Amino acid sequence: MRLRGRFSSSSIQPVPPRDCLSHGEYLGAITFLTKDTFFGIQFTRLFTTPETVVVYVLTSLLSVIPILYVVYSYKLWERLARTVLFLIGLCFSATIVLTIPLFIVAADYGRFISIHITCISLTILWFLQLSPARIDPETHQTPFVWIGIVLFLINWKLPIWLLFATFQHAFPLISLLLAQR
Repeated sequence: MRLRGRFSSSSIQPVPPRDCLSHGEYLGAITFLTKDTFFGIQFTRLFTTPETVVVYVLTSLLSVIPILYVVYSYKLWERLARTVLFLIGLCFSATIVLTIPLFIVAADYGRFISIHITCISLTILWFLQLSPARIDPETHQTPFVWIGIVLFLINWKLPIWLLFATFQHAFPLISLLLAQR
């Protein structure tokens, strides 16, 4: 039986893509589990550049925009007790602060950001059960709003790990337009 694609013919194990090759060794999330903390810190220092920092800050902020929109649309701050709001903020803040060490020893920042955004989104969805009232839905049906949503969704992507955290990879359409000039 011949296997096609990204699998080797002698085993069922996948062959890592070339972009995971670093210093003659394939690196990925699972491979990093076999490494020590010192290796992770060195690797992260080596590949963290000012460009990657800016890309992750920008894409993190872009990831939060839909959450802020939903919080604003449902006016959750008016529907929940101040104690509950304080506890939610405290939990989210503690989670982010406690994962800072991961950003020092691991290179897949996008995965960590995505996990945070997903958890915050799920928590907000749970709280939406407590707040069914929402601003007038008719204002959301205009074609301009839908065009804006589509443009927002296709103009950027959150790079999963450092080697992909470039402006060209994170903002492909903008990069394409700038390259044509």
